[in-house]
Amino acid sequence: MKNFLLALFTLILGIVVGRYFLTDKGNISREEQADIIVEKIEEVNKLISLEGSFAEVYTFEQTQKLFFDLIPIPKKAIVIAKAKTYVAYDLSKMDYRLDEKNKTVHLENIPEPEIIIDPELQFYDLQADIIPFNKKELSLLNKRATELLREEAEKEEFLNLARKNLQLNLEKIIFTANQLGWEVNQD
Repeated sequence: MKNFLLALFTLILGIVVGRYFLTDKGNISREEQADIIVEKIEEVNKLISLEGSFAEVYTFEQTQKLFFDLIPIPKKAIVIAKAKTYVAYDLSKMDYRLDEKNKTVHLENIPEPEIIIDPELQFYDLQADIIPFNKKELSLLNKRATELLREEAEKEEFLNLARKNLQLNLEKIIFTANQLGWEVNQD
């Protein structure tokens, strides 16, 4: 049994050492550089009322004609867009008044919901036979795919769910305030 284990150990060690030395490590050269610039940091007071995940397949086709419309040059792209989408309320825009004498909180000017989209785009099947996609065209594809996601998120049922969820959150606050002897009024 000892000889078998010794032979097995030697075989495994030989395979590991052999793979290590036979792997072509000399041809890999990598250089990376990252410059991260913080554009803006600000304090926010937002209540995210609803979160949704959206996915879309955006297909783009364009034909440009050259030489007196004799030579068509087609371009085609398929973009897979996934996005986390949030409906949030900016509570810094909401006003409130405290009436300590009567133990009353008055909530005023509850803001309209805003849609926040965090897209992740992947380009597939970029076909351009003669003239490749340039940066501006890719940027426009990115922008259009994000616009389509926003249009879907702006549909009324998504916003209505967010409003209902906000109301449920406010009811929790009202319940807690009532338990403490306070009254909450929404104007």
